[in-house]
Amino acid sequence: MYYNKGRYERAALHFKKALKFFPADSLAREYLYYTYDFTGNAFEKQRTATKLLATQKQRLGYKLRAVQSVSLSGGYAVSDNNALNGGIALWQPGVINAETRQLNNTGFVQLSMVNNLSKNIKLISAYNYVGLGSTYRVDAIFFDSSATYTTHQNSLYLSPVLYLGKGWTVAPAGHITHFAYKSYRRAYETGTPTNTIDTVSITQYYGGLEVAKRFTGGSASLAVGVSNLAGQLVHADVGLLYYPLGNTNLYGITHVLALRDSIKPHFAITQKVGFKMAKKLWVELGFAKGLLRYFVEGNGFTIYNIPDEITTKLSATLNYYHSSHVNMFVGYTYMQRQGSYRQSFGAGNAIDYNTYYNNHFITTGITFTP
Repeated sequence: MYYNKGRYERAALHFKKALKFFPADSLAREYLYYTYDFTGNAFEKQRTATKLLATQKQRLGYKLRAVQSVSLSGGYAVSDNNALNGGIALWQPGVINAETRQLNNTGFVQLSMVNNLSKNIKLISAYNYVGLGSTYRVDAIFFDSSATYTTHQNSLYLSPVLYLGKGWTVAPAGHITHFAYKSYRRAYETGTPTNTIDTVSITQYYGGLEVAKRFTGGSASLAVGVSNLAGQLVHADVGLLYYPLGNTNLYGITHVLALRDSIKPHFAITQKVGFKMAKKLWVELGFAKGLLRYFVEGNGFTIYNIPDEITTKLSATLNYYHSSHVNMFVGYTYMQRQGSYRQSFGAGNAIDYNTYYNNHFITTGITFTP
């Protein structure tokens, strides 16, 4: 009954009870395998598959493959920062100099992979490149100057996931990011103010550990870690996945993010809701609110290391499951961001002013499952 209604989590309980009383019931074990497949419980799916009859494995085409999935994605963000704030008069009477670094359009590409090291261990890995357009402006008493450049960021993520049984997993994770950008400083060696260009390279890291537990109707997770995104930071992420209707046709994912720096703790919340729109189409809607700067998500998979704060984030993603081997998606994300510029009056006296702008992000990608 539960299986035919799509309530696979509940159906799994009944199939497990049936196998407890009659372990040789191969049909119940096969349907248990299907329930884990439909709910994305890869570890239990693999453990159940190893106990299937040889004829069942052959019919299902099951084999523990070294590569579970490969994903390629990319996107481009269009910013109105320059249109809204590029004309701000930085210098005013009484100001010695004023400067700002405006973030503009952004592009990225990402390649990720999930490998099965054994039936109880899998490895998640990802490489990501980001190209971030920027404009540096400085206005002073005697001269004005500006320069446009691109910040290049490369990052690598690794996380082995260990299945402990009874729905428990533990996953250490590491994320290393290296980026290079142009730094402009005023020099007076020639007797007149000029800009000197320096190339700055910075390496950032995140190291953490996530513990998760699947239960009937969803899962819960807790991730903690440290980073050097802005000094020494401590991160925490409490997540909950749930199925309000008791089936996989509607789900919600809630995360509460916490960050502790040298001054005080900061908090943010993210919420996603997904639902089945048609036989092969899924829609996922999301929002985030809080100080989304120097936060991390997904056990360090996503890092917000850009200095401009994201004050509001809204997203919509359309997933098309072409077959059991190919999944494609296209998404749109709106981000309201907060930048700043500084006016200096001498003798260490300076004032920072906030600016606001919007990013419109289009992403697309494809996932192959052998």
